[in-house]
Amino acid sequence: MQVGRRWLAGLTRHGPALTALCAPTVNCYRRLHKPPVPTRADWGFDNRLSAFRVRCGGSGATFVENRIPSGSANPYLVLAATVAAGIDGLQTGNAVES
Repeated sequence: MQVGRRWLAGLTRHGPALTALCAPTVNCYRRLHKPPVPTRADWGFDNRLSAFRVRCGGSGATFVENRIPSGSANPYLVLAATVAAGIDGLQTGNAVES
């Protein structure tokens, strides 16, 4: 559980920088400022307005959904940046509050 909180802390800390890779065009960036798309680097449980949505499923299936990327973003760059932000959160040791 602590690993997930640290991972989320890295994602929220680097959320504004992730937006540069996740919304590469002007139209992608404009999409971020209209509902129901996230407007801040925050997280929440099953909250569709959060940038990072934590979904809790049955039998221990819990995952983090990154809601910032658009369809025109390069999936390889988005995945690499998301993993790097999460690893930085693990190495830094800060955890998000629940």
